[in-house]
Amino acid sequence: MRNIQKLIAFVLVLLTCSCSTDDLITESNIKTENDKIVNTSPENITSKSNFFPTYSDTQLIVQYKNGTTDPEKNNIRMANGVTNYEVCHCTNKDIELWSFGGVINIEPKRRSIKDQVDDESDTGVLAVDYEFVFGLDIESPFTGTDLDTGYTSYIKEENSGITIAIVDSGIATGLTVFNTDTMANKILFNADGVAVGDEKSGWDFVDEDANTFDDNEGKHGSIIANMITNELTTNAIPHQILPVKVSNSLGQASYFNFLCGTLYASERADIVSISMGWYDDGFGESLESIFSNIVDANPTTIYVTSAGNLSSNNDMLRHFPSSYEQENVIAVASANEDTSKISNFSNYGVLSVDFFAQGEGISFYDVFVQGTSFAAPQVTIEAAAIFYEDGILSPEELKDELSIRGSVVLESFTDLGDDISRDTYFNKLIIPFD
Repeated sequence: MRNIQKLIAFVLVLLTCSCSTDDLITESNIKTENDKIVNTSPENITSKSNFFPTYSDTQLIVQYKNGTTDPEKNNIRMANGVTNYEVCHCTNKDIELWSFGGVINIEPKRRSIKDQVDDESDTGVLAVDYEFVFGLDIESPFTGTDLDTGYTSYIKEENSGITIAIVDSGIATGLTVFNTDTMANKILFNADGVAVGDEKSGWDFVDEDANTFDDNEGKHGSIIANMITNELTTNAIPHQILPVKVSNSLGQASYFNFLCGTLYASERADIVSISMGWYDDGFGESLESIFSNIVDANPTTIYVTSAGNLSSNNDMLRHFPSSYEQENVIAVASANEDTSKISNFSNYGVLSVDFFAQGEGISFYDVFVQGTSFAAPQVTIEAAAIFYEDGILSPEELKDELSIRGSVVLESFTDLGDDISRDTYFNKLIIPFD
């Protein structure tokens, strides 16, 4: 039955993809955020669909069991014909990107490595994933200034309150929204004592340096950072933003950089904001993944994720990472500007979506943006406020409190009939500080 549902959903998505995205634009100065995948990828990437992963046929990602020694890792690489490898810029060095010196038959290779997993052994390979590319919106108009003015003056002298990592396109601190009367607002995480290399705050996994400048033309990560820090500052909630850059100027993110960025954030943050994603195409084993292992290894870290923008049911066609089933993953769908209805572009799901929040009419300079990417930060804001008021709660306790504070959506909220829950524990509407 599950496969039949996925097939039906796949057909529906293809029909959706054949339509113009212009119907998501409600005003001439509104830009729409879509979970698109860039198809202008290198020759070693096989393109599948705008909304699905774009796979590498030269690389795989491997995770070792904790405690696997360097000599053991070296022997495993040699046995599998690895010609080059990269490790994450993290305290944990158990995730590696393997290259094989050229194009290979990727699925048999992945299967042969997976067959080496020994449940009886305390060391060795734990998991193996495909390497792929996915992305943010790549058609966003230019927003704000493109000047990289540096970031060190925005770092807090000492961390206090709630640490929120934003795994995205970085943050352009030179934008006026991050400054008051030409003075830098000190909002960034101070990495003193936890730095892996020369970072002072966060890390750029795209360019492999300490400057997390947001060079995405739509300033995707900067908008999210501004939403969160502006609301928390206004309401006197102490916090710091940990910028983790995993997508490039075109909005492309590799899965390896995404994994490394998520791991890096998980080692430091109370809440991890993830407003990007990809769809289950049936090719990989998405639920049994290295990302899932990272979430499992950090059960008290909260991952607030966007649910995607295909107007589809995530119960049938999974959107990741929002469709991971762990309690500490919160999936957020979008409501319209006055929060009276579900956004026409928003994904939904009784089982796979936890909450709704405003994702339309979000102002940033002289434009308005919309998308589940901008609904998710609303829940991040409310979660941070709860943590500040009540202390760090378990994921179950946090969801309980969010549900108490949330509003039950009305019958008129959606025309989707029984496809969506209106009065159950989840799928409630969150309005920060309401």
